[in-house]
Amino acid sequence: MKKWHCFAVILSIFLIISCSEKEQKTDDSSNLNISKLDLSKSNLETLSLKNYDSKLITSLDVSDNQLKDLPDALKKCKNLREINLSNNLFEEFPDILYEMPWLKKIVINNCQIKFIRSKIKKISDLEALLISGNEISKISEEISLLPNLKYVDFSKNKLKSLDYVFLPETLYVNLSSNSLGHIPNGILTKNVLHINLADNG
Repeated sequence: MKKWHCFAVILSIFLIISCSEKEQKTDDSSNLNISKLDLSKSNLETLSLKNYDSKLITSLDVSDNQLKDLPDALKKCKNLREINLSNNLFEEFPDILYEMPWLKKIVINNCQIKFIRSKIKKISDLEALLISGNEISKISEEISLLPNLKYVDFSKNKLKSLDYVFLPETLYVNLSSNSLGHIPNGILTKNVLHINLADNG
């Protein structure tokens, strides 16, 4: 009887420990319910958000990876306001971003992007667009239809003209290190506070 009693005690202790471990795992998973998600410098070739509550993510940083495209699941991030895609392998401005009008800030520096499509106008809440260090030679004039755009950085690209672009609400414009021969008329508005045109011509 004593042996059985000892066995029962040991079994009870084992079950308690097992339950505690399960509870700990459950508690750990709750840590994935975060608003600011930083996956930069993670050597990612694909992006998966299945382990995160997409409804809670407001800021996403996946810079310095090996990404070439973005998953459709990103559209589930309805509260996402800022995204950093810099230093990846994008050759085009990711199409999925055009379907996310709630984005306020897009940073996609130092990739291999050559142009921005007219669909840029669909990102209607966009306030800041930083796309420095790419290979852009033309930006769609539809960017003029973004009513809230305040900050643009198109530096270190291959732009030769922006006369077709009108940015009435923009406060900060960085066009340095391009091939512009003159100051684009469309950015000389009453609201602009800072223009950087260094290293052009």
